[in-house]
Amino acid sequence: MSLNDKLKVAVQTVIQKNKGRLMYYPAAKSNHHSYLGGLLQHITTMLLAAEKLTTIYPCNTDLLYSGIILHDIGKVYELATDETGLGTEYTLEGEMLTLQGDVWLKVKLLSREETS
Repeated sequence: MSLNDKLKVAVQTVIQKNKGRLMYYPAAKSNHHSYLGGLLQHITTMLLAAEKLTTIYPCNTDLLYSGIILHDIGKVYELATDETGLGTEYTLEGEMLTLQGDVWLKVKLLSREETS
């Protein structure tokens, strides 16, 4: 299986397992896209921008798009939301990650997909 095929499988699996949360989670607690569905809008907007940039800067689009889709996926574990989809507070994992950044959570999430 090629790298691009592995990326597609990983991204599809992560999206499928987090589909419900992706539909309503915000992208942040108080900054950009901090509203119902903000995370999905943020990801979609970045994908559209990347699509335009690849016409100027050719690259491995599978790798680029995978990175964009997964770059904030940890938000669905980092933030606690209320019924309006607003990030009301950080979860325990989220609080701990503010010290280290959410890269660790992404690695943990992807390694779960690899072993399942």
